[in-house]
Amino acid sequence: MANWFYYDSFDFKQGPITQEDLQSLVAQGIITPQTKMETEDGKQGLAGQIKGLFPQPPAPPLQNYPPQYSPPAGIKPPTDYLVWSVITTLCCCLPLGIVAIIMSVQAKSAFQ
Repeated sequence: MANWFYYDSFDFKQGPITQEDLQSLVAQGIITPQTKMETEDGKQGLAGQIKGLFPQPPAPPLQNYPPQYSPPAGIKPPTDYLVWSVITTLCCCLPLGIVAIIMSVQAKSAFQ
């Protein structure tokens, strides 16, 4: 079984410790995923890189999004007359033009 060394908060090398001692120090919170570690043969890294040492966070739940509607091929969108609504608002009748713009936008979003 391999022995491990870890660097404490003052950057002093501690060890050697066994795998069981390593897991005990993790449970006590002395070793965190950011703790510098070293193996017997001098390989260095972080404790978070050791597989199985820290519990994996649970995967986020899958989102159930409603399916996107797309019109069948060959069907073109209905005319929404948005340009005419804006022209009516600017040139003729402000109250009816505003209503026409709102209805044009609603018709466009309803088709989408």
